[in-house]
Amino acid sequence: MKKEKIVLLALALILIPTAVATAPTILLEQSDFFACETSQFSLQFQTIDNIEQSLNIDLTPIKPFFVRALGNSTAELFSSNLTKEQAGKIHELTLSASNPDAIETKKVGVKVIEINNPPKLETMKVQTISLDETNSFSKQISARDIESQTLTFKSNFLSGEKLFDISPSGLIETALSEANAGIYEIEICAQDSGLRNLDEQTEFCGENGEKKFACDKFQLTLALRNNQPTITGNAPKKTELNTTEGEEIIFSIETFDPENSLPDIYWYVDSELKEFHSGLNADKLFSTLFECDSAGLHSVKAEITDGLLNDSLIWSVRVGEDETCEPKISQTQCGEKWACDSWSECQDALQSNQFGTLSGEDFDKISTDCRNLGIADELCGFQLRLCEDINSCETEDNKPSQVQACRFIENPSCSDGIKNCHDGFCELAVDCAGDCASCLTCSDGIKNQNEEGIDCGGPCSAVCPAKNTIIRQKAMKYGTYALLAILFVIALIKLIHIIIMERKLSHFSNHDKVFNNERM
Repeated sequence: MKKEKIVLLALALILIPTAVATAPTILLEQSDFFACETSQFSLQFQTIDNIEQSLNIDLTPIKPFFVRALGNSTAELFSSNLTKEQAGKIHELTLSASNPDAIETKKVGVKVIEINNPPKLETMKVQTISLDETNSFSKQISARDIESQTLTFKSNFLSGEKLFDISPSGLIETALSEANAGIYEIEICAQDSGLRNLDEQTEFCGENGEKKFACDKFQLTLALRNNQPTITGNAPKKTELNTTEGEEIIFSIETFDPENSLPDIYWYVDSELKEFHSGLNADKLFSTLFECDSAGLHSVKAEITDGLLNDSLIWSVRVGEDETCEPKISQTQCGEKWACDSWSECQDALQSNQFGTLSGEDFDKISTDCRNLGIADELCGFQLRLCEDINSCETEDNKPSQVQACRFIENPSCSDGIKNCHDGFCELAVDCAGDCASCLTCSDGIKNQNEEGIDCGGPCSAVCPAKNTIIRQKAMKYGTYALLAILFVIALIKLIHIIIMERKLSHFSNHDKVFNNERM
């Protein structure tokens, strides 16, 4: 009886239908998209694999567009901040999703729409003229425009009588006299000429190509005789300080100018300029964090100027080592978004280690990875790539690997039977795509790879159009499935019947034993 049960169970398992692997599917309802200059492009899409294998999602070419898997059959096509050089073009891209058995590709085009960027105006700084030394003021205002348009300049006096008009090219030239002595607040603006050739989709980016401008303010002091501004107060009061790694110190100063102008302030740490504060914004505070590896002697300097004369104050800060120091976590939430270049050509790991270009520690790791992939030691290689966080979060919690093991061969090509990188491109599958011929897919418009029709049947998930022969084949196939299902049900009923009979026989056997024991 036990033997019969095993046979029936084996039969039932054989009759259970198994899924047949097919090519993955990339779900995109359209193939043409728009992106805007100076912004990041993002498009999430779904992939389908009928037996839920792990899919490799790839993109060619790389830069400025990238692709990453997000999990749950979702992937993202994205870009870094798109530049002027990338605008005004349609970027032809090929997405791919592959499993160990097949690959599917999808061609998409992303048109990057040009926008008009405002000019970049130089930072306006405090100016002082000592009228006992000169009776004129001359300054060329500097500005640039990424669209290389002709810029025009305008000036506006926010306080004090109007002294001059700036020329359209940004030149200030004016004669002065003692009657002009005083403090003037002036606004300078640079304006471009707008985009000449507008794209049809410019409004998609909220643009209409109109003129744009940039403005900044500065203070002009005309003194009969200029005197030096001074730092009159400071915090911390002591100029020799002690702290430990991981600590932040806030510095501040008070200033005085005999002509009542507002000096600009420059803040330095170890002679490196960290912040510039215009006198007009009245911000006299500065803070600096001494990082966990900053033990030693440091200097913090505040320097003020009225444009002619200066004053400064230096704090000496000794930072002690703290073994428990941990990097400060930014309070601003930042989501890492890593964009990686294509993998480099596979290099010989053993030879690179012998030449010193691959460290012993990295060589050991690569060798272990090669063995796990079934790659012989003499064929063990490695590939490199660079990854950059396009959101600049300054953390590396989710940074992808920049090195991986690979099968090394000399002179890789489109006929070596290996999926690899060569001639500046990476193949998407074995010996296809990149610099090689296109891969066989279920969307190439050709009957190949054992398809029943063009891009249908066989490894493709698409069902071929109904034809008489196909109908007969499907009728036979589904008839066979129906017969197998019936046999499965019969076997299952038989198995259940056997189990019930065994239980009854066991019950009767136990009953007889009890009866015999009672008679005895």
